[in-house]
Amino acid sequence: MRVQRFAALLALGAGAACAGNNPTLTTGDYGAKPSSAKGGQQFTRIVNATVARTVTATVSAFSDFGIPIATANEATGQVSSSQLQIRGTWGGEQASRRINCGTDSLGQDLADAGTTTVNVSATITGSPTGSLVALTANGSNPLSKRANGSGLTGCVLRTDFVTRILNDIEQKASAAAPAPVNPIARPAAPAPQPVQPTAQPATQPTDTTMQQQPRDSTKPQ
Repeated sequence: MRVQRFAALLALGAGAACAGNNPTLTTGDYGAKPSSAKGGQQFTRIVNATVARTVTATVSAFSDFGIPIATANEATGQVSSSQLQIRGTWGGEQASRRINCGTDSLGQDLADAGTTTVNVSATITGSPTGSLVALTANGSNPLSKRANGSGLTGCVLRTDFVTRILNDIEQKASAAAPAPVNPIARPAAPAPQPVQPTAQPATQPTDTTMQQQPRDSTKPQ
């Protein structure tokens, strides 16, 4: 595999190698390394949040950075952009601050000239500590081919720009969920007390025996 001078420039010193017509780069949280994947870059980040929450955060982060959403699916964890046609600026920033397409013979940054086509997507999967975000990007600018004469038309996202996207996703996904509203506590109803039978006074037995008065034998009958 022949390492292209232009590919090394596009990799920003991160060790990109030429594979097919596009430079390829796999970047994680701790730097970049050459990848055998063709057609783009892949960046990964572990986020301490559920897949569904991370998908929602990814959609919001893409919107923050001017990346239009084509599809977003919580069930599959897929988020993908519409194809961007970038002409000089992207999301209010100079395009070359976000994309590296190399320079021409006069030192002009090619990302700021002509039209650069970019696609960005993310795949979110569950992990033991939350969710794994795999951000994939690929881009091309015809001026790269004409300026270098190598047939290489690929452009790469700058690592610091991708880091900003991933940081935004992580911050949004990991934000504390609002505390649930507890219903008003009501005092428990007292337990019913057993009904005690009313004590009735004991009935005195009626003495129906007539009391016989003793006769006075001294009185005449």
